[in-house]
Amino acid sequence: MTSASRTAPLPPWLASQQSALLRQRGHAWLLQGPAGLGQWELGLALVRAWLCESAGAATEGACGQCPSCHAIAVHAHADLLVLMPEVRLLALGWPLPEKAQAEIDDKKRKPSKEIRVDALRQAVEFCQRTSARGRGKAVLVYPAEDMNAIAANTLLKTLEEPPPYVKFLLATTDPQKLPITILSRCLQFHLKSLDQTQIARQLEWVLDQEGQPFEPRALLALAKAADGSMRDALSLTDQALAHGNGSVRLESVLAMLGTLDHHHLHQLLEAVLRQDAPATMAKITEIATLGPDFDQLHAELEALLHRVAMAQLLPASVQEQGADADALLQLAGAMSPEEVQLCYQIVLGGRKDLPWAPDGRTALEMTCLRMLAFSPRREAVHPANLSALPVSMGALPGAGREAVSALPGKPSGAEPAPHQAATAASMAAPSCGRSAMCCIPSWPSWIFWPMVINWPGFSGRPASWFGAESKHPRA
Repeated sequence: MTSASRTAPLPPWLASQQSALLRQRGHAWLLQGPAGLGQWELGLALVRAWLCESAGAATEGACGQCPSCHAIAVHAHADLLVLMPEVRLLALGWPLPEKAQAEIDDKKRKPSKEIRVDALRQAVEFCQRTSARGRGKAVLVYPAEDMNAIAANTLLKTLEEPPPYVKFLLATTDPQKLPITILSRCLQFHLKSLDQTQIARQLEWVLDQEGQPFEPRALLALAKAADGSMRDALSLTDQALAHGNGSVRLESVLAMLGTLDHHHLHQLLEAVLRQDAPATMAKITEIATLGPDFDQLHAELEALLHRVAMAQLLPASVQEQGADADALLQLAGAMSPEEVQLCYQIVLGGRKDLPWAPDGRTALEMTCLRMLAFSPRREAVHPANLSALPVSMGALPGAGREAVSALPGKPSGAEPAPHQAATAASMAAPSCGRSAMCCIPSWPSWIFWPMVINWPGFSGRPASWFGAESKHPRA
């Protein structure tokens, strides 16, 4: 990080939060939030605003041009004390205390990875001295969770009774590691998380400032890969610029991230909806040649089905879903809400079974085969051609009636009426001694979709799958 970057204006996602913090009153603040949201940058901007010599700095932020701002930029401000692990101070170019620097230069010890007690004692002495520039003094602690219990207790007394001209700012990503005594004496401020759309907009602002060309869909892919971390999004953007020779293009970003374009998943789901098994398997073969992460692929398919469900219930949300909005609306119109929920549950179950699958491709194929088998679009087929199977394989509805008629004590010519036979086949337990499940008619499997998820192949399967000893009440 160069000095020029420190004096540059804050990006929009931090500037708005800085304005809210400057309006607060107090002597100690605690910035907390997930990693990658800019705690350090925001904390340094607040400190710069407190010590800035311009008239509107207290409400609008530091000017970046006064002697105080310049002194902070060169890490030489007499009224600012930065408490960080020594390894971080060296990495960012901030000076170490003379004693610590001498010990490290003499190779008596290595730079510390935590905030030492000696640094906190220096902070206590720092607060007792008057301001050199007359604008007050500031102590910035980052990351605050790197203070151990002894170091935190050293700072506690000063936090309880601070001098009126000293302000403390602590920044952390894990407030649970801080003692409750420290938390109770600070005004806590939670940094707002950014969703994918907000991160993409911030990346667009950054690239516009740098004058770099980009594609909006590529920024959405980067924002999704960042997983809510603005720091990771900026790092990935730098990599994408290097990978794309100075531009951020979707094709190069997908190749860099090792992810698939959405049109592959759209085509796969469309083949399933058409009940086109050859096209489904051919698409899986094409996807497998790209070397994807099959766990991530299941997650992407879950996300697609979630977006389809949202498009069905909240069509207005599609406007913020990216460039594939038209394809998403087509899927939402082609699928019923029940079918979307069924497919989502099947994909979710396939992802859970992924560790036990022979390989990732097999897991994806079985997931798609389940969606094909249990789709409400699939016509209910009565397998009359299986009536010749052995009795041990289970009786079909027609074969069940034949078995009943052949039992001892049953008159050979006493064939029930058609409607009576249908009632007996669907409601009464067979006299063959098998489970009543074998006589359930082959209703569309989507009616029993919760059962389908737990028992794949429920409809029309042999009784041996459920146990021949099952007892079912007779009609």
